[in-house]
Amino acid sequence: MLLATFTLPEGLEARAAKDPSDRDTSALLEFRRRMGDPVFLAQPPRAWVGQACSASNASQWAGITCLDGRVTSLRLSQFQSMLSGTLPAVLTELTVLNVLDLSGNALTGTLPSSFSSFTNLTLLDLSQNKISGSLPASWSGLTNLAFLNISSNALRGPLPPAWRGMASAQQIILAHNQLTGMLPPWSGLPALSELELSFNNLTGTLPDSWWDWTSLRSAHFSSNSLQGSLPASWNRLPTLNDLEVSDNLLTGTLPSSWSNVSTLTLLYCPNNTIQGSLPPEWSSLSNLSYANFSGNSLTGSIPSSWSNLSCLQFLDLSDNNLTGTLPPSFSNLTQLSTVTFADNLLTGTLPPEWSAMSDLLYFNVSHNIISGSLPESWANASNMLYFDAQHNMLSGALPLAWSTMTDIYSILLDSNRISGPIPQEWVALATLWTVGLSDNHLTGTLPAWCGGLPLVNVDLSSNRLTGTIPPSWSNISALQTLSLHNNRLTGTLPYGLADLANLEDLVVHSNSLSGPLPKWSNMTDLQYLDLSFNNFTGNIPLEWINMTQLRALNLSSNSLTGTLCPGWSKMQRLQSLRLSSNLLEGPLPASWSGLATLLGLRLSHNAITGTLPPSWSAMKILERLDISQNVLSGTLPHLWGLMSLVRLNLSGNTLSGALPAEWLSPASILSSTLSSLDLSGNRLTGSISPAAGGRFVSANSSDGHVAMAVLDPMAASSGMCGHIPSSMNVTSASGQRLKGTMPAGPCPGPQSAERTKIIIVATTVSVVVAILLAVAAVLAHLLRRSRRAPDNLKCSLSSLRKLGSSANSNLSFELDKNKNLILLGRGGFGEVYKARWHGTLVAVKVLKSEDPSEADAFLHEISILEGLHHLHVVAYYEHTVHEDKMLLVTELMQGGDLRSRIRADSASPRRTGWYRDGRYIALGIARGLTYLHSRGVVWFDCKPNNVLLDHTGTVAKIADFGLAKVLTTTRTAGCLRGTPGFMAPELLGLEEEQTQPSAMGTAAVDVYGFGCVLWQILTGETGGGMFVERRPPRVPGECPKAVLDLYIACTAFEAGKRPKAPQVMKTIEDSMLAIPGVPEACTPDPKENGV
Repeated sequence: MLLATFTLPEGLEARAAKDPSDRDTSALLEFRRRMGDPVFLAQPPRAWVGQACSASNASQWAGITCLDGRVTSLRLSQFQSMLSGTLPAVLTELTVLNVLDLSGNALTGTLPSSFSSFTNLTLLDLSQNKISGSLPASWSGLTNLAFLNISSNALRGPLPPAWRGMASAQQIILAHNQLTGMLPPWSGLPALSELELSFNNLTGTLPDSWWDWTSLRSAHFSSNSLQGSLPASWNRLPTLNDLEVSDNLLTGTLPSSWSNVSTLTLLYCPNNTIQGSLPPEWSSLSNLSYANFSGNSLTGSIPSSWSNLSCLQFLDLSDNNLTGTLPPSFSNLTQLSTVTFADNLLTGTLPPEWSAMSDLLYFNVSHNIISGSLPESWANASNMLYFDAQHNMLSGALPLAWSTMTDIYSILLDSNRISGPIPQEWVALATLWTVGLSDNHLTGTLPAWCGGLPLVNVDLSSNRLTGTIPPSWSNISALQTLSLHNNRLTGTLPYGLADLANLEDLVVHSNSLSGPLPKWSNMTDLQYLDLSFNNFTGNIPLEWINMTQLRALNLSSNSLTGTLCPGWSKMQRLQSLRLSSNLLEGPLPASWSGLATLLGLRLSHNAITGTLPPSWSAMKILERLDISQNVLSGTLPHLWGLMSLVRLNLSGNTLSGALPAEWLSPASILSSTLSSLDLSGNRLTGSISPAAGGRFVSANSSDGHVAMAVLDPMAASSGMCGHIPSSMNVTSASGQRLKGTMPAGPCPGPQSAERTKIIIVATTVSVVVAILLAVAAVLAHLLRRSRRAPDNLKCSLSSLRKLGSSANSNLSFELDKNKNLILLGRGGFGEVYKARWHGTLVAVKVLKSEDPSEADAFLHEISILEGLHHLHVVAYYEHTVHEDKMLLVTELMQGGDLRSRIRADSASPRRTGWYRDGRYIALGIARGLTYLHSRGVVWFDCKPNNVLLDHTGTVAKIADFGLAKVLTTTRTAGCLRGTPGFMAPELLGLEEEQTQPSAMGTAAVDVYGFGCVLWQILTGETGGGMFVERRPPRVPGECPKAVLDLYIACTAFEAGKRPKAPQVMKTIEDSMLAIPGVPEACTPDPKENGV
């Protein structure tokens, strides 16, 4: 039947070889057959083709155009995704065809080389198919082809150099493929006006030789791996209008010679590594309307001459290292509608003159160092829609006059120093839907008039607001997120908030709210609710079980009473539940085993009784469980099902009986993921497995908990027996029945205030000897490693691929084709490589060790990194541990470490210094430390080696958290942490006249290390702190006296006399506000700082 369907009309087959019209008909029928006889062509084959291609029946031919009985055009793009199969060579029999459009279908296979015979073809469009293979070099014979579009396919291979023979080509569109190789030196394309090569894998540089394309108007190269600089010779492209080179690896500077490309209207160059300053000469680009250079490494100031760019409408310079002030002369740019200068180092104030920019709609200068007040005159920019100046140093009050910005929908001023109340006049902002005023110094009460606005997102957290939450806020029907935490709010939670049907996030922790929790029953869209650290009382309402979309609930640190509700098992999306530090009692609900999505459960410091429900073993993905400091009793259940558990804390209860054998087996399911286990302060008995003990002691030492193998030997009635684990990290085992040799502890505990001079000397000598022995051991270890075969630490592309795709890893690398990774460095820890991961250049740290403690240290570093997200902390991406290899993927910092920078600069007359780069580096470190300490993390290893720089050498980021620690109290166990030369005196037991327990492990040790780093930045000398003479550093007179005083304060012997990290950050920020002029006297008196 199918063959009959495609039988030619009688007599037609005989004429086909003689009549060109009949040959066209035969070719079309064969093409249709190859495409599977598409049903969308309503006519049967004969009717679709017809007896001849004549004017009388041409209208019956779907997608076919004829001229003088011959097929001249075949357009089947209107039948989206209907055509399938490969491109048949039979189409080449359409010898007069000049238009072939098969775009938007499902064609497969490769591009036929035979298409080169289409000598009359002027348009070929095969875009949006599934064609693979390479570009045929033979297509250079398509000398009449003007428009070629093969974008959005799966083409591979290089661009054929021979295509320079396409003398008539006007448009070549090959975007969204997988083309590789370098850009060929195409010449002889005088008619080319549009070249689109974006979203491929092209490498190499932009050819200088392309300047002779005198007709080129649009060139797109975005999202490739192009290197080199923007060719200065392209200033000879007389018609260039649109250039896009975003998301490449371009370096070099912006060519000042491009100032004569007067036709240029769009420059799109974000996410490269372009350096240098913005060319003032570009002020002559009179037609430029769109310019985007975000995500580069540009330095210097914004040229005031750019105020002559009269057609400029969009300017994005964000995420660079620009300095200086906002040019007041930009007020002349009356057409400018979008200004984005975020994430730079801009200073100065917001120019009042910019109020003349009447078309300004979008303004973003967030994450800079802009100070001063918000100009009242900006109220004249009445068309403003979006204003973002968060994370600056703005002060003063919120302008009353801004109430005239009646079209504005977003005001973001978080993390500034704005004070005073929220103006009553802002009630006129009738279109406002996002308000961000967190982390300021706002006072007064929450404005009741907000209830009349269409607000969607409101963040007023971390201010000094008082009073109650206005009942009128229940009328903000569009509200989705409300953050009021860290204020001084009182009163109760309005019951009417339940009417906010769209509310998803409600965060009001750390206030003084009181009373019972409202019986909200219809907040069905609520996903995140945090009411912790308030004074709420009473029971948790039963009605809350209707919050079926809830993902996180935090009610910790209140005075809630009652029992845990079994009905909460209906919250099938709940991932985090925190009820710690309340007055809850009763048993643990067995029904909570149905919380299938729960990742973290914290119930510590309550009065919960009963036993651990065996049914909880069904919580397959639970990672953190803390029920410490309650009144639990009974024995430990066989929690075989907790396959994902990472942290388990059952300390401070009255649990008894023997430890289940599987809990101590290294091969148990529980042991395979668990990194922290605390069972101290119970009445457990039984033997300790030495194999399991070593693992949990080393893992637990990172957060101060007593490990499973130790089980708090100082607690009474533990009844533990067995051999003492060799990795035991306490020095007291009284009251137990343990046996074996007492291991050497890392450091003694706090010493008595009445210690004698002999003890001081003995301790000091002991520490020094311990350091020398430790150094000798490390050197011996490194020597042994250096004698091993170098293959032990080498990491080839294939081995990394295998590691990244192992069963216990979800890493997926997009690495260079069949090439080894680029080795960046090698040390005692292993090796660091440069690689490409999901399209991003990253650093890959590879460690290989047979020592389980090193794996534990590696996992400890991960546990710190994965919770940190800050501009001045190296970003963590992924990790895996596979057999004896450990792999960590982090942000790539191409400027190397600060130590190398200082050494390289030491012999240069243009060394780092303060006003050159040092102030930016110091500020970055201070900001990073402030963030770490706000998260309860102490770095412990602040030194230039662990400060990484970007490619400009000015943006500093904190790295290497192998020694970092999360504080749970004001001090930690006295373990030797850090690097000699940067370690605070208290870490070595050298504090004089200590009358309090040692402050070992507090944030003050990081401040001391920062002072030592600051010494090196200022002087270029190594050392610092207690290992050099106590004297002011010898620095150029340009350095502010306040910075020198800061160094002395940071390196004070007594921890209590050192400033906190936020004070350090503020001192540096304030010093940057001063314009360098006549230097002050720079000789601080060390005696003023208690040294």
